[in-house]
Amino acid sequence: MALHLGVGAANVLAVLIVLVEALGGWDLFGMTGRHVMAVLTGSQSAALADTVLAALVSTMVTVSLAWWWGVRMVADTIESRISMGFWQAMPTLVCGLGAWVAVTRWTGPLMEISPWELPVSELMTWFFLLVVMVLSSLPGLTGTIADRASTVPTSLVGSAHALGAGAGAVRREVVFPHVRPVLAAQLPVTLARSLGALGPAALLATPRTPLLPVEMITAAEAGRLSDACAMALVTGVLVAACISLTIKTAAVVVDR
Repeated sequence: MALHLGVGAANVLAVLIVLVEALGGWDLFGMTGRHVMAVLTGSQSAALADTVLAALVSTMVTVSLAWWWGVRMVADTIESRISMGFWQAMPTLVCGLGAWVAVTRWTGPLMEISPWELPVSELMTWFFLLVVMVLSSLPGLTGTIADRASTVPTSLVGSAHALGAGAGAVRREVVFPHVRPVLAAQLPVTLARSLGALGPAALLATPRTPLLPVEMITAAEAGRLSDACAMALVTGVLVAACISLTIKTAAVVVDR
């Protein structure tokens, strides 16, 4: 109990420090919201938009792939589960480094052979950023869905097959309603994880594709602490909203 209180107090203190600094510093009469507004509508709004867009797209792709893969893992062997655990343990920084090397090495040759004047570098950056963000959450979410799908009563599945339903119809009409609460609960969790992803973002962000986690570190290293805290505050609000959605949907999972 004391440990939980200590951790909670430390987190609250960190949030308060970031909040005060984001609002302009420790002079109560000099506090303004200009640093936060710069993130929302000013110089950092592009980074905010790119971060949210990347998180939303990667979350949709991750949840879709996790559903497709998870319901097919129910009957898999222990070896496949071990392999899934291995991919889950793979640091996202390693995936991000591989993607960064690919962008660095392949952009030039692809620009030379491209028949149109496409922004090859920017397109590759977005593609690999989404790939890495998906891979960072896909193994864990797939395992969660597979575990939930394995609890579907075999009698329901057998009855559906006996009535002539195919594999796709069984997954859609029998398995999906059972797994849907878990999908709903994991959706905001995956989104929150994507919003704060730093490893791949640090390597793949560019001046044309800015991302808030990277801009935050850059601002802090440059001594622009209020700007950095404002970005952290906006990111924290987005993550907190995801957590709130998770708490609300968790009750649905328990009921079912």
